Amino acid sequence: MTTIGPVCCPIAAETPSGRLRYKTEAIGRFVYNLTGLVTNSITPRMIDFANWYVPSHRRWNWGAKAGLVYAGTNLICNIWCWFRLPETKDRTFDEIDLLFEHQVPARKFKSAKAEQFARQNENVNKEVEAGRESADQVEDSK
Repeated sequence: MTTIGPVCCPIAAETPSGRLRYKTEAIGRFVYNLTGLVTNSITPRMIDFANWYVPSHRRWNWGAKAGLVYAGTNLICNIWCWFRLPETKDRTFDEIDLLFEHQVPARKFKSAKAEQFARQNENVNKEVEAGRESADQVEDSK
């Protein structure tokens, strides 16, 4: 049996930036469990099984048409994922954080180049230049 359930765990754990990872994972799991509760309580009413736990006045008697509800929600979720879920394949957490920091659109994550050490090199170069300037000032004062 395949469901969307196992997919939510890696997406919630790998996609968000480092600062928001735990909050995103908690919210994602909460929403996943809440949707599971709602779906499991609505589906028997939609399909109208002849079962003992749904009284006859609460059955919706949709039969196979209940699949259209799930097809519609699946279509909406797929469209959202296509445009809003970034591709994180072969990316480290630092690269993902860097792409989020530079506000790269989700559709461009796959082709964007994330140079992890570019920031560190810039900072080191600034410190070296500042050190040279202070050394020059010391030599000038002598």
